[in-house]
Amino acid sequence: MNEVKQTASAQNDEIDIGEIIQSLWAGKWLIMSFAFICAVTSIAYVFMAQPIYSGNALLQIEAKSSGITGLSDLTSGFGGGLGGSETSTELELLRSRKVIIPTIEKFNMQIQAAPLTFPVIGGFFQRQFGQNNGFAQPLWSSIFPFSQDYAWGGESINVVQFDLPQNLYDTKFHVVILDQESYRLERNGNILFEAKIGEKHHDETTDIDIHINQLEGRAGTYFTLYHINQIYVINDLLERLSVVENGKTSGIVSISLLGPDKREIKDVVSHVLSTYQQQNIEYNNIEAGKSLAFVAEQIPDAKTKVKQAEQELYEYRLTNKTVDLTLKTQQLLNQLLKLEESLNELKLQEPELSRKFKRQHPLYVEFLRKQKDLKAKRTEVELKTAEIPTEQFNVFRLTRDVELNETIYLQLLNRFEGLKIIQAGTSGSIRVIDDTIVQPKAAKPKKPIIVSVSTLAGIVVAMAYIIIRFMLNAALKSPEALEERGLKIFGAIDKSRHQAKLNRQKSRTGELRLLAATNPDDLAVEALRAVRTNLSHTLSTADNNIVMITSAGDGVGKSFIAQNIAALWAQSGHKTLLIDADLRRGKLHQSFGLTVNQGLAEHLAGKAEFDDICHQSKIDNLSFIGRGEISINPSELLMSNGFAQFCQKHNQDYDYIIIDTPSILTVTDAAIIGKLAATSMMVVGKNISQMKQIDLATQRLDLAGVTISGYIFNDPQKNKKQ
Repeated sequence: MNEVKQTASAQNDEIDIGEIIQSLWAGKWLIMSFAFICAVTSIAYVFMAQPIYSGNALLQIEAKSSGITGLSDLTSGFGGGLGGSETSTELELLRSRKVIIPTIEKFNMQIQAAPLTFPVIGGFFQRQFGQNNGFAQPLWSSIFPFSQDYAWGGESINVVQFDLPQNLYDTKFHVVILDQESYRLERNGNILFEAKIGEKHHDETTDIDIHINQLEGRAGTYFTLYHINQIYVINDLLERLSVVENGKTSGIVSISLLGPDKREIKDVVSHVLSTYQQQNIEYNNIEAGKSLAFVAEQIPDAKTKVKQAEQELYEYRLTNKTVDLTLKTQQLLNQLLKLEESLNELKLQEPELSRKFKRQHPLYVEFLRKQKDLKAKRTEVELKTAEIPTEQFNVFRLTRDVELNETIYLQLLNRFEGLKIIQAGTSGSIRVIDDTIVQPKAAKPKKPIIVSVSTLAGIVVAMAYIIIRFMLNAALKSPEALEERGLKIFGAIDKSRHQAKLNRQKSRTGELRLLAATNPDDLAVEALRAVRTNLSHTLSTADNNIVMITSAGDGVGKSFIAQNIAALWAQSGHKTLLIDADLRRGKLHQSFGLTVNQGLAEHLAGKAEFDDICHQSKIDNLSFIGRGEISINPSELLMSNGFAQFCQKHNQDYDYIIIDTPSILTVTDAAIIGKLAATSMMVVGKNISQMKQIDLATQRLDLAGVTISGYIFNDPQKNKKQ
């Protein structure tokens, strides 16, 4: 008897990509099922989900003019200003609460009222029903009377006013139609009060003011009603509102809004634009008014200075001889007047500049530099006037004062009139190019994308599940793991598609269903021939010709191995006996087209003779004994002297006797039969058997005095217990 020495060797931990691919292929129906379920679910979702529409408008933000020429020139020198992108500022202003809140108040967006629809599917039916067809009748109302409380199509509500204490904000109320003229308000199932449609109602108990001017639906229909905290409404609107500049520094801005109500989208976007335009005009008007007020304050003082300068020049000419200015003196006077005029222009710019920028701002720094340069030139010209004779200098000085003050006075008058014109014609820097339009098709949900992604997700999840299960599965995936433990491998059998077909066929009386007989060229049969050859060599030195086929657990294909090896020995001309010793659940008789009748159990119990239980199969030289019908105390039957005598008696009548036994970890029958068999084989199932099970089964047999001669690695059909 050949004894295989077991050595402790770690199982190969390398990941076999081929095995993973095979696992995925084996789980193809699971993957397809996941994909189908996800696809159907996503299709149901995209049809049931509330469609979200998008509306947009296009506007132009024009560069603002300061209203002061010098300041505009100064700003243009910096490429449009260094105070940041003017368009970016306007984009933020468009999303400011100053613009959003008037829109919310205009359309009562804090009040949320809608028909109460049946969970999940009710919204779909409510949207599909035509508004001009009356009101849809409740589904399943005869079976589920509560469905009459829901809106199924055609219902509408318009709440003009819903004022309530702040502690009741964000609380759900229900409006229930009583008849065509009245309704009641409920909270948490409690009736608060009843009121008339179209009339304002005040409830003293709850301090609620409500005015519903439109309420249409069947009597008993429920509507939900909320008064949302304004900050939540603002956040929701800003989340749905998108303001984007088309291109850098283009000044063209697209404003869009997402929502379920097409009319609300158009009204809200249009109102936001009109509100922002009006506020922009008002702001520009205020800026012009400030500049106008400043100039108006300077005019009286400038006029007084003109008169005073003219009076001083007149008095000097009366008391002194008239002195004409030389050409050189006149040139100095003209230079000085131009410098004073420029400095006065800067003086008029400084108040507006100081309102908009700090002194550290580059524009302000440039302004101060320009002012300093002009003052330096003025000082230079004034130094040259020191060379002028005294009488001419006095005339020069007085003439300069007159002309300078007259110039300043005229500048102020011109500026005053110009600012009045600007203020009267203020139109703002915002211009709407395209009015609001709402796209006819829903922007969300994106049906093709959702269905595709969901289906793909189903495939990925199923594949991930199979791969994780494969990675975590401790079952043996190849015979190499057994070889590393020092176990003797008699052969490795691949899965056979022909055997899978045989397993699916219904058993018929008299029909032979052995793979070795029906498909002798199958690759699995070729591998079994190699196992037969190895067994023949082992049996040539064994004490007897009895072979026990067992396994650690069920479902590994030991019966498939036993019956086909028996068939192969018979086909090679050896007289072979196949015995089904699984007296509890043996099914070998089905492969020979036999029914459960008298078998081994009856013979051991003394109720049937050998000739009555031994059947000659359709394969020459192959005899078969089934398990029989009696299954009471099968272990006791096998332990009896009758079974030992049975084996000894027929050992000489056959070249080979193959006994198919139950798995050793299930019952102890294999340990009993193994003592009578000189050769014991253990079948290991691919992706089923675990090494610890093999070790435990081998140890249990070893304790009973049974030594495993070798192991057969089999890839069984998992749809059938073997």
